[in-house]
Order: sequence, then C-alpha cells, then structure tokens
Amino acid sequence: MTSGKKLVLLLSVFIALVGASVVLLVVGKPMAKNANPLRDVQPTDLQKIVIENRALPLAVTLEQKNGVWRLTSPLVDETEEGTVKDLTSRLRTFSVGSSISDKKDKHQRFKVNEEDATRVQVTISGKNVPVLNAYVGKMADGFNDSYLRFSGEDSVRVAFGLPGYVLAQTANAYRLKTLFPDAQADVRQVRLQSGKTSYSFSHSSQTWSADGSTRPVEGTLMNQLFLRLNEIRVVEFQDSTATAPSTGFDQPFMSITIETTVQKTTVFGNALPVPKGQEGQQKRYAKTESRDALFLVSAPSVANLVNLLKSFPNK
Repeated sequence: MTSGKKLVLLLSVFIALVGASVVLLVVGKPMAKNANPLRDVQPTDLQKIVIENRALPLAVTLEQKNGVWRLTSPLVDETEEGTVKDLTSRLRTFSVGSSISDKKDKHQRFKVNEEDATRVQVTISGKNVPVLNAYVGKMADGFNDSYLRFSGEDSVRVAFGLPGYVLAQTANAYRLKTLFPDAQADVRQVRLQSGKTSYSFSHSSQTWSADGSTRPVEGTLMNQLFLRLNEIRVVEFQDSTATAPSTGFDQPFMSITIETTVQKTTVFGNALPVPKGQEGQQKRYAKTESRDALFLVSAPSVANLVNLLKSFPNK
C-alpha cells in the first residue's frame, strides 16, 4: 500500500472516530429499547396515575374503572374527559432519549431531584407496582420536552413529548367543568323552575312536547336549550361552604332537573356582587346532587338560559 493510500485510510479512520465521539458526547449512550414503559400499553389498561410535586398543595390521584376516569385524591370528583385524555396520551406516547448524565450531583441542575421534580407514577391492570415511576424536571431544548430520571436510576434523559406544564396542574384542572354532561344524550325529560314559572318537556320517539300540552316543541328550540345548558360551566370551585356568604339555595334562582336513566337536579343560588362595569364577569353559586362540591358559574350564561325560556310554553 502506498503512503498516499495509507494516509487516506488513516484520515478516514480518524474522521469516523471523531464522528462517533461527537455522537456520544451530544447524544449519550444508546437508548434502551422501549424506554417508555407505557409505549405498548392500551388506554383501557391504565389504572392509576399519581402526580406529586412539592410546589403543588397536594398530590393528585386519578383512577380509571370501567372505562371512566375519576379524581380520587385530594378529593373525589368527576373528571374533564379532554384533560385526562391529553394527559394519558402524552404519558403513553412520549419517547426517551439516551443518557446525558449519570452523575447524581447533576440532578438539581436538570431539576430531576426529588425536591424540585414532578414525580409521576402510573399503574396498569395486573400490576401491583407502578410501571412508570419517574421524576420529570425542567424544560429541555424543545417546549414540549423535559428532562427525566427514572426512579432508582441516576441517568438523566430527555423525555420528548412530555412537557412539565402538563403535569404541574392542581386537582381542579382535572375536574369536570360542565354541570350537564348528559345534556341531549338519551334525555327523557327536562324540568326547569325559574322563580314562580316552571317548564317541563318530555321526549317521545323523535319529538319533544311541553308537559300538559299535546303540541310538540320545535326541535330548534330544544337544540338551543341544550346548547345553553352546555354553555354553563364552572369557573371556580369552592369546596367549603364555611367561607361562602349566603348561597341562596334555600330560595334558588333556578333549578334544573334532567332525567336520563337517572335523575339529577342542579340548583343555582345567589349571584356574587361585582364592581360596576364588570357585570359580564359576575358569578353565581351552583350545586348538583351528583357531586359533593360547591361551584361558581358564569352568571351571564345562566341569564342567557332564562332569556331563552321566554320562547317556550310554560305551565
């Protein structure tokens, strides 16, 4: 082999070694196969999610039973389907990069130490211990990426597609915000009481009729009614009535009973006073018998429903 060919060969080897070194320095050790332990888990197999962060008042626990997610700690309540679905989707689909540091003294730098990180534990059906048990730290280079450390390991990795802000939410973020989740779904009867005026509508076959009348109620009116019901959403939770002034539930502003396979009544009480010029932000007390909580809803959204009822026949 000529000296020229030897030089070319040596240069090629040198370039290859430099390239490999750069890859190891930047990327780190090779990523373990299926590093996300939830990657192949079906949504229906997820059983419990526990999220802990010392910056949050209390740990959040979500549990799935018979396909329905409920908040079980620090309080018990129904959950917002979209919020929980986003969380479970991200937990199942995030990918894990290779180790960028194996040194324990680097944990605080990436906020994956126990004091600063958000710890997330996920249990699946048939397992008694969490399948995913990890500490999620500060944001990595991408807005939707975070640094992550699996429990019991010192290695710091990047969790691609798992932003910390998704996990750093209080329990209220997961709670159901609508008071009428079953509106228009297999509803048999709707009864409303506003002041001294009452309304009652029953569904038979494909038509709605006002109780006490043989005349059908226009379908467009009923659609508007359900639309107004869906627009009434919780803007604030008040889980203790001790700090609330008179709620007005003894003489409610309005009560609504919706009957499907079960019957549920929601009551609206007093409106909270607001400074002049901010009437559009006024809140009104509400409670529903299926949930052990006190709500504040938008007063204008309730008023919109009352105004719509003027178009309906009443008793």
